[in-house]
Amino acid sequence: MASSHFLCSNHTILTSQNPFKTIHLPQFRPNGSSNFHSKLHFQRPHFLKVRAMVSDSSRKQLEIVYDPDERINKLADKIDKDAPLSRLTLFSPCKINVFLRITNKREDGYHDLASLFHGLMYPEFVILMDYFYVDNSTATAERKQSLVHCTLLAIHVKSCTDCGHELRLGDIIKFSLSPSNTKDALSTNVSGVPLDDRNLIIKALNLYRKKTGTENFFWIHLDKRVPTGAGLGGGSSNAATALWAANQFNGCPATEKELQEWSSEIGSDVPFFFSQGAAYCTGRGEIVQDIPPLESLSIPMVLIKPPQACSTAEVYKRLRLDQTSSIDPSILLERISTNGISQDVCINDLEPPAFEVLPSLKRLKQRISAAGRGQYDAVFMSGSGSTIVGIGSPDPPQFVYDEDEYRDVFLSDAYFLTREANEWYKEPASSPSSQSLVSESV
Repeated sequence: MASSHFLCSNHTILTSQNPFKTIHLPQFRPNGSSNFHSKLHFQRPHFLKVRAMVSDSSRKQLEIVYDPDERINKLADKIDKDAPLSRLTLFSPCKINVFLRITNKREDGYHDLASLFHGLMYPEFVILMDYFYVDNSTATAERKQSLVHCTLLAIHVKSCTDCGHELRLGDIIKFSLSPSNTKDALSTNVSGVPLDDRNLIIKALNLYRKKTGTENFFWIHLDKRVPTGAGLGGGSSNAATALWAANQFNGCPATEKELQEWSSEIGSDVPFFFSQGAAYCTGRGEIVQDIPPLESLSIPMVLIKPPQACSTAEVYKRLRLDQTSSIDPSILLERISTNGISQDVCINDLEPPAFEVLPSLKRLKQRISAAGRGQYDAVFMSGSGSTIVGIGSPDPPQFVYDEDEYRDVFLSDAYFLTREANEWYKEPASSPSSQSLVSESV
């Protein structure tokens, strides 16, 4: 009877007494940005060589080389692959309507529209220093102090809540898994934002669980930068971002197309944010046709929003279809595709009723158009208001800074934004075009 003897010619040598070393990977970005607590990393031991000697007449030797390094690395890869997502931070952009035609009132009470939507981002330096030049003979001492304060903060934090000049565009939403199996918990940095199921973020998470049968609940913190009642789609973007986040936490069981279709149950503007960033939207807004970006992404614009908001319901209540534009929206789209953005194609049928709701908004648009003649390619209102957009220059008119009437307006320059398929919108680190800062004394 043959006998076998196993002789270890090379012993396993570990470079550390503990081969399982925990290292921290603070940032991991599969789609968006996220954080894992930690992962297991295995230090490499030398391979183990085993020689088997068979005691028979042939005296054959069989050498087996066992490399635990390969096996452990495969195990580590499997752990990394199966590790659940624990935290996720996403950028929630806003949008403008380059044109907005209202074509019909439906039997269900909604209106059919045809609109060119485009996503927006803000640059790294939102306001240039020379924006803050003030005529010392006309500015009040309080006004000068306010502008100086805003100037000092512009480069560092892009926000000045003390003097009312909000300089940031795009929300940041942080998601983390909650141990609760009954409800989500939402917090925010601003007052007046509902934290219950009236908030579109909570509505989106409830909808996702209903559609997929998943049971994850979340802690969410909303860093709100986009003003409400502005016609910039901030709340709709938050809802779309929440749907995207929930899908990431659950291993992406839903396709982007499914998320887009589901999102129409939350609001008419939400499906747009599942486009690539530029889209021709019809129906209530839920029929989304991706189109190529119509302009160079570096074309600048300025957004000016007074502190007063426009109620979308009130604007539509005052809408009279017989007084809207008669131009075919497909012609507007073709003209923009061929010749770019100009004043004659930036038609918004909601401007007249919005100006009835907020008469000062009409005057603001007229003054921007007059002061910026030759500076802006087009001046128009976005959505149902109350943001006025100036395309072609990041600079607001000087009167916005000189007159106390406009001391509390929201100001931001912006650029068009797109996203890649299967990735969420990314918060830009800097503006698409380089801009020089010019320092002026105040």
